[in-house]
Amino acid sequence: MGIRPSGCWTCRIRHRKCDSRTPTCKECTDRNVQCHGYGQKPEWMDGAAEEEKEKLRIKRAVKENFRSLRRIQNRARHNRRDVAPRLQAVPAHEEQDWGLSGSISPHHGSNFPDSGLDSRDYASISPNNESSSGSANSTQSAYIELARQEPRRMPWIDSHDASLLMHYLDQVFSWQFPYHSYASRSGNRGWLLSLLIQQGPLHHAILSLSSLHQSVLLGREEEYCQQCIAFDRHSRALRELCAFMSCKEEQLFNDAGQMTEFLSSGIMLITFEVFRGGEHDWQLHLNALTSTLSQLTTQDIFAPGHSRDDSQRDQMHNHLNFTENKDRDGLQFLITAALWFDILSCVSTSKVPALPYSQWLSIPGLDTAAVMGCQNWIMTLIGDLANLKQWKDNSIKTGLLSTRDLAVKGQRIETTIEGGLAQLEINEKGLTDKEMNILWVSRIFALAALVLLHTIISGPLPKLPEIQSAVSRTIATLRTRPKSCPVNGIVWAICVTGCMAQPTVQQSFEGCMKEMLADHGRFGNCSTVLRVMRKCWELQQNGVADCKTAMEEMGICALLI
Repeated sequence: MGIRPSGCWTCRIRHRKCDSRTPTCKECTDRNVQCHGYGQKPEWMDGAAEEEKEKLRIKRAVKENFRSLRRIQNRARHNRRDVAPRLQAVPAHEEQDWGLSGSISPHHGSNFPDSGLDSRDYASISPNNESSSGSANSTQSAYIELARQEPRRMPWIDSHDASLLMHYLDQVFSWQFPYHSYASRSGNRGWLLSLLIQQGPLHHAILSLSSLHQSVLLGREEEYCQQCIAFDRHSRALRELCAFMSCKEEQLFNDAGQMTEFLSSGIMLITFEVFRGGEHDWQLHLNALTSTLSQLTTQDIFAPGHSRDDSQRDQMHNHLNFTENKDRDGLQFLITAALWFDILSCVSTSKVPALPYSQWLSIPGLDTAAVMGCQNWIMTLIGDLANLKQWKDNSIKTGLLSTRDLAVKGQRIETTIEGGLAQLEINEKGLTDKEMNILWVSRIFALAALVLLHTIISGPLPKLPEIQSAVSRTIATLRTRPKSCPVNGIVWAICVTGCMAQPTVQQSFEGCMKEMLADHGRFGNCSTVLRVMRKCWELQQNGVADCKTAMEEMGICALLI
């Protein structure tokens, strides 16, 4: 490796000493600044307007981070006077330093402020990480000390926080999980209430969600104030999660309660990004969840006592201890939600699911329809389509693509989809409203999977008869939506299918998204999905494009949930 005497490009522009570590230097990591590395000179570093814009972005972020850190420290001093000496004040010169808590996000289509999160925020979760330092480290250390030393007692929640928590339970949860069935085995939310009153990371993550939801219901001036509260809570939630993991990481895989706290906090942090448009910053949270979940004995959580052979037991090396049934209820719900996020994210990332979806979706008791409204078999096929696309892409790169093998694989999946759709038609008689909703949502997703299949096999060509047919069937199904069925949970299917709609029927998908926008305003990722579809249609006027192509052109990676 060559010597880098000048350091990374970030340290050069900040005029800081760089230790030239890879992949990111310690100076950038310590201060959570985006490290631009040591390679070719960045395009923005032109000694002119673009370079000045980058400098200004960093300066603004530093000031905001400084104020956020001060607020957290002041609140800690106010609420925990007995440990006030442990909270060291931020040095005055820190505000002038070019350090930054969070990444510089050059692309952000949301109207909300940037959350300032980067993968380096999660680096501090590991107790072996030595990158945290300075004032941020002193604050985190104080929280860790509180977690270790304070005795458990009945928490007190002030009236404003209590109002936000109730707003979440009454309003936000149903938006977040519109098809959640309270009659199912995962319907009891007692585990959620139990975690909320403990005032851990989940408590603050949910306060941030609730504040953000309320902000779009208010006037402009009130909205700005509420957004500030939301992002302050969001920053607090992330710091609390880091502190939580630092002192309880060893217990995580042995204690179901601790695992539930961690997973639920991660789900809420992902949802926070989706509520802001879902264009950036969600991947690091999802990666943290999937890397943890992949180490669990998931079968024990859903089917305790279910027989396994020794080889399976060896592969599933982490067995949680359950002290209360609510922990099992919570984990079943959270694992199902995380699996849903993991599978649907593949369209945006062009990756395969990180979790063993096929195995998990066959576990008795794991029911995606009860949480997300779509039946397991469809989610399995969507995961299979991600693997099919990766197989095709890799075969093309190596020059070994067999069109015969591709056709056989595609035909097998198509047969399964069509068989499942036929079964849905048979089963829709004499059902409750909730059951009818599940069949309708499942049909919408199955048809979207059919569109995605033909796109992978033949290319993103809206004029293809098989794609036209699947799009037309989707439009017909949209017109039969049950009156009691919300539509905000089908944005993935609408985006995948709508991007393959011909000009004569595009208004059907545009109208569907406008209906969602009318119901939810600027809250959520409906506006993002609408922009992706419109960009795709624009690109198709001069070539081929799908939703992934449109996202790349827009410079985003949207989570379509």
